[in-house]
Amino acid sequence: MEVFRAMADAHPALLWASNTDGMCVEFNRTWLDFRGRSLDEERGQGWLDGVHPDDRDRCLRTYTDAFGRHEAFEMEYRLARADGVFRWILDVGGPRYDAMGSFLGYIGTCFDITDRHTREDMLLKAQRELSREVHTDALTGVGNRSLLRTAAQSLFGAGSTGWVAVLFVDVDGFKAINDELGHGVGDQVLQQIAGGLLAVLRPGDVVVRYGGDEFVAVCPGISGIGDVEEIAQRVRGRASVELPERRVTVTVGTAAGPASSSTLDALIEDADAEMYGAKHPV
Repeated sequence: MEVFRAMADAHPALLWASNTDGMCVEFNRTWLDFRGRSLDEERGQGWLDGVHPDDRDRCLRTYTDAFGRHEAFEMEYRLARADGVFRWILDVGGPRYDAMGSFLGYIGTCFDITDRHTREDMLLKAQRELSREVHTDALTGVGNRSLLRTAAQSLFGAGSTGWVAVLFVDVDGFKAINDELGHGVGDQVLQQIAGGLLAVLRPGDVVVRYGGDEFVAVCPGISGIGDVEEIAQRVRGRASVELPERRVTVTVGTAAGPASSSTLDALIEDADAEMYGAKHPV
């Protein structure tokens, strides 16, 4: 341990060493300065007091599992600095042996990788924001056709279970609203219709602005054709707008089928045809 102290205290990385019982017995000066604690406070499992509570069990489990097999390990966890701020640490540890090959315990080297985590978090946030923009209708905040196609890949096809309902929703008299009241009012109507659809459908349902004044809702996991009309009735009751000049309603067409043997395009076509028939009865 004297050799460890002499070499380790001059090292810029955070270093530690454990004995054959797995208990940490040495920490270099860089570690102790980082933590703002004494060697006696960190020894044993005292160092775990500085590990973030959400990381502590995983951290200890990784170490003890590797120790039991005398294998090297890498792990990342958050460790409290002397000022109380948690920093991300990359801990690389492995077994150490004497000249005769006898196991002496472990030695580890730790690096502050917080900046890397920050960059990765920023990149992930940017990717999520880009994905949201790509799949979202800018006016109404619901999905667009891109989202619809992406959802179809996971909802339909071999291996899918249950039934899927598709609702084709068309705003009644929308052209007259734009012509008589202006496109600003028309935009508000579409936004409120979209909000009504989101409010009445389940969190797992997919709602998109299909085009102009048309919306499509895809509702997976229904038990059968009997559920479809109940969903449509809820939509008709909620997806309407009260204007001072008039009440704006919607016409809804529906279709449903087994997810394993149906296609999104076929269900949309059937629901669109039913909607058109309801709006223009022969």
